[in-house]
Parts: sequence; C-alpha cells; structure tokens
Amino acid sequence: MKEKILPESLGKNGGKTTAPSGLSARSLSKRLGVDRKTLTRWKEKGNEILIERTRDRDPDGKAWVFNEGSKMYVEESNGV
Repeated sequence: MKEKILPESLGKNGGKTTAPSGLSARSLSKRLGVDRKTLTRWKEKGNEILIERTRDRDPDGKAWVFNEGSKMYVEESNGV
C-alpha cells in the first residue's frame, strides 16, 4: 500500500530539495560501522583522510566530506 503524503508534511518548499542532503555524524557513523568519535577524528585530520577512510568503509564505496555550512556530511561529488 502506497503511503499518502499530506501537503503540510512537505515543508515550506513543497518537498523540493534546494540543497544537497547530508547525513549527521550519527547516521554516517552507523552507515560506516564506526564510532562517532572515530568519524570526528577523521574529520579533524582533513578532507583527504576523511574521503579515503569513508570510501573504504562505505557499503556503496561513496566518499564523504563535512560541509561546514550545513554541519552535515555530504557525498564528495556534491561538493563542499
């Protein structure tokens, strides 16, 4: 059975995405199977390390970077 989406649940822009969506530290660490502290250490070492480590552990081989503006982790191809 298909779930109905009510207009009020779509948000101010009608459900359209205006910026690349990202993952929180909790969501990304769960996806990668690592502790959030580990993810934070990688981030603090810089994007090169973060990209390498996340790509190695991501189930789909995606590389992730931290976006300072959104405070979320985004796929490397989505830019920072």
